[in-house]
Amino acid sequence: MVTRKEKLIFLLLLVTLAVFSAAVIGANGRTYTLRTEDFASAGSLEELTIEIEGEGTVIECTERSFEDGVLEFKVRSVGPGKGYIDVFQ
Repeated sequence: MVTRKEKLIFLLLLVTLAVFSAAVIGANGRTYTLRTEDFASAGSLEELTIEIEGEGTVIECTERSFEDGVLEFKVRSVGPGKGYIDVFQ
């Protein structure tokens, strides 16, 4: 038979885990990494034209890199809505 003290300990552990999980998701759930290999013929990041729709209000591009033909963006959500990244060569 489960005692009242054991139930209380279980409930306390469950609430602690839920709060910790919500904090981790809140901190990391708004950061995304976008990767594409469609621009392998470009030699550098400067050869590409990058247009970000919604930057500053919906999304924020925190990092851009181009190595070995792989274009990578690190994007953070700033607010609700849709943001688009257009890349032209």
